[in-house]
Order: sequence, then structure tokens, then C-alpha cells
Amino acid sequence: MDTSPYQRRLAVLLGLLAGHACSGSPRPREEPVPPPSWMHGVWTREWIEVRGVRSSRFAVQYLQTPTLFADMRLPIERPSFSRATSFADLTDAELLLLARQRGFAGRVTAVADTITWHHEIDFQPRDGTADIGRVERVGPGQMYEHALDSSYVESWRSIASGDSAFLVVRVEQAGRLEQTLLIVGDHFLYVRNRSADLPAAPSLDSLIKATHATREQIIAYLDCEFSTGRVRGGSVPWEVQASTLPWRRLDQHAAQSAIGRPLPVKPLRAPWACSRERRRLFRTAFQPAHGASCRARTKAPCSWPGCVRASVQSLAMPPIPSAWE
Repeated sequence: MDTSPYQRRLAVLLGLLAGHACSGSPRPREEPVPPPSWMHGVWTREWIEVRGVRSSRFAVQYLQTPTLFADMRLPIERPSFSRATSFADLTDAELLLLARQRGFAGRVTAVADTITWHHEIDFQPRDGTADIGRVERVGPGQMYEHALDSSYVESWRSIASGDSAFLVVRVEQAGRLEQTLLIVGDHFLYVRNRSADLPAAPSLDSLIKATHATREQIIAYLDCEFSTGRVRGGSVPWEVQASTLPWRRLDQHAAQSAIGRPLPVKPLRAPWACSRERRRLFRTAFQPAHGASCRARTKAPCSWPGCVRASVQSLAMPPIPSAWE
């Protein structure tokens, strides 16, 4: 039977209304919350499976506190570069090998079993995709991470729980995370951002090729530090055991100096008052609370090494080496 355009539009509208009535009220949207407590601690990735093929090409160290994280991934086949003391000691080809490293740090949120890692510092360029996956606890100290589109599965194993002892020290400038130190139990991961964010690109390798980067530009791209180690359990206190800067592991004095004073920071008077201008904000995050933060505890000038020193002393950790002062 023929119908007029008006009748056809009316039929479509009635169908839509009927469908809405059958579906009931829309479900409220879940708000992001911190990740589950069983994720807290230090993890390593055992393997990644893509299209049925498992591989393990990176040595991965992932520290997770109740709300913040840092993750460093070094290619297993990366040379030790034992003769190098700085970028100047590396050949152009060796610099390109460092471009394959990965690392990121930032905040973590969860909606049910779906986790989003919000990158504030990234060793590789941003490619516009979100770092999001579905986690599955498969046993004590074991979890799987599933891609939402089922394109990969990762197996993760817990190294340490941290015994609910977490400390995070962050330095921000104009809303940009400049450096951060995460401590989970006896493990730490220090991250220092490069001076300027990288342009978007699929990878650091592709960025170097696309920009026809000079040696100086490549070094600037690579000058982003991720260093991990042990607070007490190493051969010396605060021992760096792996780093995106290979010489950090070989020269502990230089490593401790870098972590203690990585930027030429001048002490600030009443640093909490500077948050309005967002020039520089020193902030410590105790998780769970072990006392007030450094900037709230004292009205004396507060610098990066001073803030770290006060924080670790409040947790009865080994004294910071003099090189950090």
C-alpha cells in the first residue's frame, strides 16, 4: 500500500519511541576511579601475544602506586655501551639503537576492569591513541592485559607488592610534568622529561627519519631519562640498575647526582603560593598518607633535593647520598 512522506516519517518516529520505551532508562555512566589495590606494586611483562605469536623483546619494569605509575621498557638486545659516559661517546648508529627504547609515566584510572594509563611523560612520540586495556587477574601475582579490540594479550608477573609503602615526588612547570620519582617498597623509578615535547609520530625512529634530524636533534630527542633500581637492596643505597641512559648504571655517583638535582632549580619561598602562576610546583604524594607533604610541612625554601630528602626521611629510608644535596 502506498503511503505519503508524512505517514512514513510518522511511522519512523513511532518506531523510535517504541524502541526507547522497550530499552528502559539508560544506564548511568560509570565514573573513573583508581585501579584495584591488587595492581599496586612492581610488575614485569613476561610476554606479549599478537595474532597468536608470543614474543618478549623488551625488559619491562612497571611501578604502580594507588593512582600514579611509571613504566620503562628496554630492548633485550640493547648493548651495554660500557665505554660511554654521555651521548658524546656514542656513534650515530648507537644513538639510533637508543631510539627503540620505551617508557611512560603519569596517572591511572579504571572503569570496572578497563584501565587507562594517562601518559604525562613519554619516551616515544605520542601517536594519538589512548593507552587503554582490560586487565584480568589470573592468580596471585599474575595478570593478563587484553586489548579492547583483542589485537594483543600481555602476561604480567608481580615482582613486589610494595607492602603498601608508596611515595611519589613530582615537579611540574606550567602544568607540564618535568620529573618524578616513584618509590614502591624497595624499588624506585626516576623519570625526567625532555626539554620540549616531541611532535606526534608513529615512533621515534620514524620521527628521526621524517625530520631528517641532525645528530644534535637526535640527542635532544633521546634526552629523556627513565632510571630504575633499589633503595636498599642494591650494592649501594639508591643503586640504578637499568636506565635509558646506559651510563647511569655504570656511574652511580653521577646517577645519584642526576636524580638529586636533575634541573637547575632555584629554591622557592612559600612554594605553595606559586601554584597560582603555575611557574613551578613542588608536590609530594604519600600513598597511603605517612604525613603531610613537603610543601605543606615547611615554610622554608623547598627545592627538589630538599623535598626528596624530607620525604624519604619521613619514611625512614636510607639517607640520600651527599651528591643529591
